Amino acid sequence: MLYVVRFRVKESLSSEEAARVHEVLDTQVIPATLQVEGVRSTLMQQSFNGELVGILDIQDLATVDRILVDPGCRAAFGEFYRLTVRTGGEILFDRPQWQRLYGS
Repeated sequence: MLYVVRFRVKESLSSEEAARVHEVLDTQVIPATLQVEGVRSTLMQQSFNGELVGILDIQDLATVDRILVDPGCRAAFGEFYRLTVRTGGEILFDRPQWQRLYGS
């Protein structure tokens, strides 16, 4: 199951703060999410339209809740959310996950 989240860097940031976004992702956000039970992998990319796109391969929907309450993630996300604005997200189910949740 893939959990996709999108963010945009705040336009009001100084050049130093804008550079800090990627540092926070690499040194805090990604390592923190990888420590949460059920997170298989995490990938962050910058899209052509300027959005930062996070793609997390997760075990199940409960993993999203574990990420949100994890103390390490909360600390890392605090700095990241100060620098960005969330613009959207979705959960993409694979067929076995869909069937487990909703039947055939």
